[in-house]
Amino acid sequence: MQKFLAKAEREQNVESDFSQRETSHFVLHYEGKQTSEFFRGQILAALESDYDDLSRNLGTPPRDNILVTLYTEQAFFDVTRAPSWTGAINDGKLRIPISGLNSMTSELAHVLKRIADLSAEYGLRVANVFHAGDGNMHPLILFDANRPGELERAEAIGARILETCVEVGGSITGEHGVGREKINQMCTQFSSDELTFFHSLKAAFDPQGLLNPGKNVPTLHRCAEFGSMHVHHGALPFPEVERF
Repeated sequence: MQKFLAKAEREQNVESDFSQRETSHFVLHYEGKQTSEFFRGQILAALESDYDDLSRNLGTPPRDNILVTLYTEQAFFDVTRAPSWTGAINDGKLRIPISGLNSMTSELAHVLKRIADLSAEYGLRVANVFHAGDGNMHPLILFDANRPGELERAEAIGARILETCVEVGGSITGEHGVGREKINQMCTQFSSDELTFFHSLKAAFDPQGLLNPGKNVPTLHRCAEFGSMHVHHGALPFPEVERF
C-alpha cells in the first residue's frame, strides 16, 4: 500500500499543472508547453482509430474513458521510476514519454497499427521500443521457444514487420546488420540488379568468398526461392552470378 501511495504522491506533484483534453473514449493529460495542439490531436486520433480493435481484443468495451498522460522524459521517470526508453507503461493509465516529438507521421502510425494486427494474427505480443526521431524501430516479439511453434511464429511475424517497413518506404535495418535473420527481406527491399552489384562489390574484396559466406546479401537463387523474384521458364537471370 505504501508503494502505491508514494506513486500517487509523485503523480500529484508532477501533474498538478497539467491540462486536460477529452474525446469520446479517452482523457488526455499533458503539460501544454511540451506538446503542440496538432501533435496532441494526432495522438488522440490514432488512439480513437484503434479503439474498436481494443474493444474487440478485450471482448467488451472499457467501462470508463481511458486515461492517457504525456510526459517529458524526466517527468515520466519521476512518476513511474522507469527509463524513457520503456516506450510507455499501462498501469491503469497509459503513460507515454514524448520528449523530442512534435508530430507523428502517417507511415509510423500505419506501421504500428500493422504490428498490432500482426500480433493478434500470430498470437504473440509485441512491445514497440523505438527512437522514432530518426526512424529506428525495435519491435520486441515475446515468445517462448519451449512451446512448439512459437519460435517459427516469431520469425514469421518479424519478417512481416520488416516487409511492412519496406512497403512504406523504409528499410529492413536502420542501424544494425542483416546477418541471416533478415536476409530474405533483402530480396524485398532490393532489386536483382542491385543485389548483383552488391555481390560484385563483395567479390572485389573477397574473391574466394571467405568472409561471412551466406550472410548479409542473398543470392539471386535464394530470392527466387523466397518468391520475391519471378523465374522465367525455370531459368534464373544472371546465371554467371555464383549461388551458394
